[in-house]
Amino acid sequence: MDKDILDTLGKVPLGQGGPVTLRKFSGNIKKTAVFSIQYNLDDPLERAMLTIARRPGPDFSIWSVRLEFNPRKAGSVGLVQIQEGVELAAPFVDFDKALGAFTISRLDAAIDCIGVTPLDLIALIPKPGKRMVYLGKHGMPETIYFYQDKLLPKNPPKTSAYRTTGTHRLTLYERRAYQKQLAQPSTYGDCPVTRAEVVQVWRSKRPAFADLVTMQNLFEGRRVAYAAAVPIKPTKRKLWKQFCLAAVGAGVDKATWTWMLSGGSDLAKKYSECQGDLVSENAWISWPTGLAYTGLEKWIAQANKAAAVLYPSLPTT
Repeated sequence: MDKDILDTLGKVPLGQGGPVTLRKFSGNIKKTAVFSIQYNLDDPLERAMLTIARRPGPDFSIWSVRLEFNPRKAGSVGLVQIQEGVELAAPFVDFDKALGAFTISRLDAAIDCIGVTPLDLIALIPKPGKRMVYLGKHGMPETIYFYQDKLLPKNPPKTSAYRTTGTHRLTLYERRAYQKQLAQPSTYGDCPVTRAEVVQVWRSKRPAFADLVTMQNLFEGRRVAYAAAVPIKPTKRKLWKQFCLAAVGAGVDKATWTWMLSGGSDLAKKYSECQGDLVSENAWISWPTGLAYTGLEKWIAQANKAAAVLYPSLPTT
């Protein structure tokens, strides 16, 4: 590939406001072009981001192509628009070969719990540690980040950037408040909705795009349940609600000690043993169905075909 070909991208006559727009172009040592591709022609906010970059290497230029989008929102029709947008923005990129070479750097898996707020839920993760709670202007939790317990370092950290929160395992957030902040219409109207989301980030040894079919269960070990659905004696219902409010915001240990004299240990046992009827690892059974629904099955087939040509000695999914 001609090392100066990226220079021409800043001159591509795409125009502004169309389905494909050049959002940013940097012509320094590392040349970068960022395109916005509208995959829903009826909604200008639903766009994919295509980033093409070239930086000098010891012998040859090093190229990278990054594509970011929401498969659920795009759907099979949107994927067609994205592919056409990539081919329009960068006609020198072989899309099928790019699919075969793409790796996954981040994957967000989410389930919407309709009719509930974060305080209505029981949330459990393996080896629970710290949590971070963001309150809305009404004083109630809108977003809760759950982190896995982190072992203490044997020696003092070498950098001030050392994070003490541990590994992020689960997020609960109220979608209405989130969408309102973005000036977007609420997906479910006035009904409260809490999204349970698991984010997986790969910084090295990234899986191939085609490996989406056999992706490890991201919900493994996570459970989210509706607290009011747990059978509790009538005389304990008020205390149970108070316990759950404290546990989701401050942890089971805090709630247990607060109500130790009122049966906190028994409530903690019910809380910890509660099955995830809203989110559990069993929800991952629907993952292949989701791939088919979004149209990613077709892209995966294209990726496998391209990978067989690019890497003939490697097995394909």
